[in-house]
Amino acid sequence: MNAGRSAPTATDPESADASIRHCASLDLLIQPTPCIPQPRCSWPNRRREYYVTRFVVHIGPHKTGSTYIQETLAALRGTLLERGICVPSIWNAAPGLPSHMQLVWALRNGDLTLIRRQLQEILAQRPRYVVISCEALSRLDQEQIIQLRQLLGSAPLQVVYHVRRWPERLPSLWQEEVKFGHTTMFPEYLAKHLTKYADSELRDAAMIDRFADVFGTAQIKVVSYSHLVDQKLDIARHFLATFLDLSDIVLPADRRPNRSLQSPDIELIRALNSIHARRGGKRSPAVRSWFLHKEPLVPNSLRDAMLDSQDKIRLDEATPPFALAFQDFLTRYEASIVPPRHTDGLHQLRAVDVSYVRQDYLLEAMMPKILDDIYDIYRRTA
Repeated sequence: MNAGRSAPTATDPESADASIRHCASLDLLIQPTPCIPQPRCSWPNRRREYYVTRFVVHIGPHKTGSTYIQETLAALRGTLLERGICVPSIWNAAPGLPSHMQLVWALRNGDLTLIRRQLQEILAQRPRYVVISCEALSRLDQEQIIQLRQLLGSAPLQVVYHVRRWPERLPSLWQEEVKFGHTTMFPEYLAKHLTKYADSELRDAAMIDRFADVFGTAQIKVVSYSHLVDQKLDIARHFLATFLDLSDIVLPADRRPNRSLQSPDIELIRALNSIHARRGGKRSPAVRSWFLHKEPLVPNSLRDAMLDSQDKIRLDEATPPFALAFQDFLTRYEASIVPPRHTDGLHQLRAVDVSYVRQDYLLEAMMPKILDDIYDIYRRTA
């Protein structure tokens, strides 16, 4: 347990001071931002008082409901502004994509001139909270996280990280790679993460360490994504209530976390990615995007062959290396977990059967030709 690094709460002024002292130990010069105590502007139905703008930095990671939270925040932007909460749209990846990738790209490029000016304009409006949300933040390196700390200055903040059951998150991450053009089969992807643990997505604690080293452990807030899902609790509602003090917000209708594709669909996209790479194509999500609109073109014979070759791998959290990752995380960050949580620490440990398609379906007559024909249709119509 990381007891030595978790003292005051993130909303306590002592916590902000502790964070700055921690950064000072890294020989950083933290410049105060324009959000030092100042008179609050006249938000509707709120009295005037002195305040400090607080940041909520949601860093994901990938495949833990980040898109759902971001789309909910974007849909509620007007309502949140009335409550003094700013979710900047100026940093969105693109229209309709409310992840703050523009900020991440600036941190990676090392040029924060525009971002710094935009932040000053945001803070001039004197919001109570500024929410930054992008799952790619979790993959920043130490130097980039230091740049983020310098950008935000001495303002108090919380770094929010969601933890998902590892046997569920790894298959979802693999599907994400296939979505963006990769060709690795699931058994190979799994073997890489189980044999190269130091570099694996299993190491949530390692990703959090980079932020704790810069911002201080007291600023780290961990959410058990899987426990919320197990209890049928809405992750966006939990985010609003826990980190923005909003328990009375009506969520937008018809917004749900992303659903995963079935294993034959994933295999079809992966196989088309392989043909695309073999013919000199570059990795991109284009094949998957096309497939989602052209799915009826897939003949039943191909689907039946894939279903006949479908198999399962059981991933049990109670066995190594998942148990190692679980204990490693609790040892470091159990004190950072916000409620609700399971009595085991994060979530109930489970064994999960992951479906995938073996490659022996390609041995059936005409299957490779059918795939080539589907790819030819893609090239003509995409």
